[in-house]
Amino acid sequence: MSESLTVLSNRDLSSMVFEHILSLAAPLFEQMRARKEQVTTPEGVLAHQKYVRETFRALIGGLPERTPLNPRRVGRLDRHGYAVEKIIFESRPAFYVTANLYLPEGRREPAPAVLVPCGHAREGKAYPEYQRLAQGLARHGFVALVYDPLGQGERSQYWDYSRGDSRVGMCCPEHEVAGTQSLLVGVNLAAYRIWDGMRALDYLCMRDEVDVTRLGCTGCSGGGTLTTYLLALDERLRAAMPVCYVTSREAWMATGQIADAEQVQDHIIERGIDHSDLLIAGAPRAVRIGAASRDFFPIEGTRRAFAELKRMYALLGIEEAADLVVTEGDHGYSQPLREAAYQWFHLWLGNPAAECAEPPTEPEPPEDLRCAPDGQVNSLGSRTVFCFTRERALDLPPSPPTLESRGHAEEWQGTLRDRLRELLNCPPSSGAPRCRQHGSVFRGDCGIERLSFHSERGITIPALVFVPEKAEKQWPGILYVHEGGKEAEAEPTGTIQMLASEGNVVLAIDPRGIGESHSIGAIPRDYAFMGTDGYHFYQYGMLGHSLLGRRVHDVLRGLAVLAERPEVDPERLSIVGHGSGGLLALFAAALNERATTAVCCSSLISYKALATNEFHSWRPPDFVSGILTVCDLPEVAACVAPRRLILAGPLDHMRRRVPRSEAQATYAWTQSVYELFGAGDNLVIST
Repeated sequence: MSESLTVLSNRDLSSMVFEHILSLAAPLFEQMRARKEQVTTPEGVLAHQKYVRETFRALIGGLPERTPLNPRRVGRLDRHGYAVEKIIFESRPAFYVTANLYLPEGRREPAPAVLVPCGHAREGKAYPEYQRLAQGLARHGFVALVYDPLGQGERSQYWDYSRGDSRVGMCCPEHEVAGTQSLLVGVNLAAYRIWDGMRALDYLCMRDEVDVTRLGCTGCSGGGTLTTYLLALDERLRAAMPVCYVTSREAWMATGQIADAEQVQDHIIERGIDHSDLLIAGAPRAVRIGAASRDFFPIEGTRRAFAELKRMYALLGIEEAADLVVTEGDHGYSQPLREAAYQWFHLWLGNPAAECAEPPTEPEPPEDLRCAPDGQVNSLGSRTVFCFTRERALDLPPSPPTLESRGHAEEWQGTLRDRLRELLNCPPSSGAPRCRQHGSVFRGDCGIERLSFHSERGITIPALVFVPEKAEKQWPGILYVHEGGKEAEAEPTGTIQMLASEGNVVLAIDPRGIGESHSIGAIPRDYAFMGTDGYHFYQYGMLGHSLLGRRVHDVLRGLAVLAERPEVDPERLSIVGHGSGGLLALFAAALNERATTAVCCSSLISYKALATNEFHSWRPPDFVSGILTVCDLPEVAACVAPRRLILAGPLDHMRRRVPRSEAQATYAWTQSVYELFGAGDNLVIST
């Protein structure tokens, strides 16, 4: 039996990445609180609101121009005290939204209206709690519009008629697949969700039954998210009640819970925008936070958010327009919370003296509320989020410049390196980290050392060093990064042993979250779809970092360790990466010229391939938000020139081997840059 190559057998690193995220977040939360505490005048509140609105709008990727709604009524249900109309409209061209409009019976004057964004329920608008809310609002004299979020109800983005279900899973899985792919082109899924909500308000404003000066919004969970966003960005709303959502990002992050694609934006914590800030952006309009005592959105964060909101409203002299209701119970739009909503909207939109008890309600069977002929907008030829992502990706990245000389190429490389360092948040580091030894073994014709080093505070990198037995001279050094971890090719017949036997010192590392530091989520079941590091991708992004960028940093620190070893020739360093490790190797070699050779084995051919194909087999940790607004992998590869770069067996979006002719066509511009350096033979593409 071969001896174990585990480096830190006495340490559990499964929570290391999460703890590092919390440590990076802590000073940002302090700054977030301090920034709000510095606001002490009405003018300060107005300036803060402007900052939040402009920053948040930019972080989601902006919003499109209005296009014709083309609404149509496709059915009606008459019930006691109200009627339900079945509505379809286009929030974007051919992007169909299915909705139910609840109209109070017998009202002659235009009525106040309440928009109801849905939470994360597969049924969307047909979910019983949301039906009860809409029926109750209508019975209280309000027009209510409940619409299906994308990926829910009748709006599956990946519907498979042969299965009668989504190809990836309704609701959150659809949001994650569409949302992570959209990030490649710099658009957060929230941009689609918010625009659906704004266009739903447009539709309400078209209806003669609606008093457009008295509009409200309320939703629970994911619907609370949208209520919060819409209050911040749409000034037509006069009152709002987000339910079972508002907390502090600090309290939420500490729980280790997951969040959906539209609930997290890159840089949002770094830029100092908390839930309370989005509500403050809605002042002076009336907002009541609805909460449940046993909700998984931490109630202590809810109380903190309300205190911050209340203070800002007090500065504006409208303290009474901010309120908090906490009911006993679990997550959900319970009857007590619904009755609190009726009371709030009566107070600010209707009749403050009205009775607020919920009238009898009876949810309809989902099929009776359907708007599309077969219950899915796909049958209408609806576009999907992917259609918009693909369209945008085909126009990206910006065309690389025509480079006419080596000097011009070097100048371009320097500019792109700076932009990549900013995008990845991966600034240059100096010196080599100190290593800790954890024993060694001999196997065949080489020794294997176990060691670890800190790539940054809080991040331990376990590593193995394979040293040829005869080490009386300096050997070439190879940093080996495999997506499966340092032991993936470390068996006696594996690639690492072979490279060492050929006269190379090989340092194999576990970048954070891989191998010995593989992350296990706080609630493993919840992390099943994207994997724990899939949600770390989101969490790092909120802090202004990227998981891939931090892993590239780990690789570069490993390269510094390798260069300092006495048996290694620092002028002959290479990086070899396999799978996702090939991406790390490519970015590391592009950013740091210390490695004379980079080898990317079975790695992704381009990010455009991920953005222009509906399905893929790569994972969120391999993504870089906004990468296609800057460049693609062929341009990254050009930053390695004139050093040797080997792309061995590049893979497409489904991890299939790319034909040589296709790979060469994709990297034709890269080849032209190498030729400018007089190093055309140093770019090798083998399939």
